[in-house]
Amino acid sequence: MNYENGKPIVVGDDVLYGGKSGRIVFLIEEGVFSPGFSEKEWSYKKKGIGIQLQDGSLFCLDEPDEDLIPQG
Repeated sequence: MNYENGKPIVVGDDVLYGGKSGRIVFLIEEGVFSPGFSEKEWSYKKKGIGIQLQDGSLFCLDEPDEDLIPQG
């Protein structure tokens, strides 16, 4: 999966989502998960991008959208 600018999305990337800071914590299709995030827990979705915001909230996007902006 890629950001809107074409750059590949990588676990560990710092991002802004909806103006809030966060980090990419898993990529379901690629089977890449940060420590502490279980493939078993999220694999039912078949695809998606896990994002954890600095406030601790965690969610999964099926596809990247214009609100997902890489930092750095």
